[in-house]
Amino acid sequence: MPGFLYALSNDGIFVTLYADSEAKLSFNGTTVTLLQRTDYPWDGEVELKVKGERPMEFALMLRIPSWCQKAAVKVNGQTVADGVPSTFVPIRRSWQPNDTVHLTLSMPAEFIACHPFVEPNGGRVAIRRGPLVYCLEQVDNPEADVWCIAADVHRPLTTRAMSVSDFPVVALQGEGVAVDLNQWRGKLYQSLSALQARGKPTRFTAIPYFAWANRQAGPMSVWLPRR
Repeated sequence: MPGFLYALSNDGIFVTLYADSEAKLSFNGTTVTLLQRTDYPWDGEVELKVKGERPMEFALMLRIPSWCQKAAVKVNGQTVADGVPSTFVPIRRSWQPNDTVHLTLSMPAEFIACHPFVEPNGGRVAIRRGPLVYCLEQVDNPEADVWCIAADVHRPLTTRAMSVSDFPVVALQGEGVAVDLNQWRGKLYQSLSALQARGKPTRFTAIPYFAWANRQAGPMSVWLPRR
């Protein structure tokens, strides 16, 4: 685990990933212990305790993910820097035993769009919160076929704690319209002038993409039409 979370240079320690963990690193001949406490990726609060054998000066470099548009760093309760997406925030100081760094990564639930050259996703949106992409699975949306749900991107997404096969996750809920497909029965093509916009308001539940296909069989959708 430490090899995935941290990288060393002659000038400092890079924190590349965030996970609840403890690591002992050999830096310039001295052991430095980094204690991470976080519920990431479900929460954007990360606490890092720096425990050296003696006071040491070096740069602690905190990675700000590309998806994070707002980040703040505090040392011992004092704000020292804001973060910029896709960069490292350098914190250079003489570190004392038990200095504490607190990183806040803003992770609102949001709709995201695809590059227009990806034609199959034209007019569609996906759902993201922090580093996780979400999907709609039929088992969580029994009142409508998930392939027929159009998302209302102007309505807020809300979080909800739930479990998928006994694994706790943060689910998201949103609002949209379940499109009525009755007018398409037995038809592959129709004149646009003959189509009527039919549907009913619906509230959908989305789970992290990695968690799907762990319960009953059924449709799944990631890219939703926009209402």
